Amino acid sequence: MSALKQSERDLREGLEWRGDRLAKETAFLAVMRETVSCSSGRVGKLLRKIDRVLEISGELLRERGQSPAELTAVERQQAVVYARIGPDFGFLPRFATQQPADFYIDDRCGRTLYPRRAVYAAVEKLRDLAEQAGIDPHKVPSVPDFHNCGAW
Repeated sequence: MSALKQSERDLREGLEWRGDRLAKETAFLAVMRETVSCSSGRVGKLLRKIDRVLEISGELLRERGQSPAELTAVERQQAVVYARIGPDFGFLPRFATQQPADFYIDDRCGRTLYPRRAVYAAVEKLRDLAEQAGIDPHKVPSVPDFHNCGAW
């Protein structure tokens, strides 16, 4: 079996394993793809990965008779913040999406996918949306876990 077929099968199995969470994770990835595609950085490889994951998860959802979940305004903004920071920053995207009122970027941090000003603007908007929705901006519910989904 070729390495491509093996990785495709592994990706499919990883997405199947997500079960009921797949509908919400697919919706988050769609918003992230939209955000990443607007970046001025070199994101071609990342976009291809996200597209592939969205394609396979769409197939799995159709097989189950489901569609991507509807996201609230806070959840959509969380996806935008996560994508603007980028996939290579470990805890930083989680910190920004779950504690927008406390968020800052340390000077030791590398270059984010979007300029820091755009990241801070998105986090500020998330904080405002959370407050409007009656959610404590120090403890916003977490975003889905994208570990091993093939894109991040």
